[in-house]
Amino acid sequence: GATIYMDMSCFACHGMKGEGNAIGPNLTDNMWISGCDFQSVFNVIKNGNPAKGMTAFKTQLSDNRIQIVASSVLSLSGSNPANAKEPQGEACE
Repeated sequence: GATIYMDMSCFACHGMKGEGNAIGPNLTDNMWISGCDFQSVFNVIKNGNPAKGMTAFKTQLSDNRIQIVASSVLSLSGSNPANAKEPQGEACE
C-alpha cells in the first residue's frame, strides 16, 4: 500500500507519512472527514470527494489496489509523525 501511495503521489496532498499538509488532511489521527471505516476510506479513494479536492482514482487503480491503499491508510492511525496537520472532521474510534 505504501508503494502505491508513493506511486500515485498521494503524498503531494497527504504528506510523506500521512501527516497532511496545506492541501490534504492528516491520515494518522483519529479525526476523519469522510468516515474512518474501511468502506468509507475505500469509497473516497475510488470516487474522490470533489468538494474537498480529493481526486477519484477509479480510472487509475483497480479495486484490488484501492483496497491495498485503503488498508495502508488505515494502518497509519496513531503513528504520530512529526509536523502533523491539526485534526479535521469527526472523531472515529
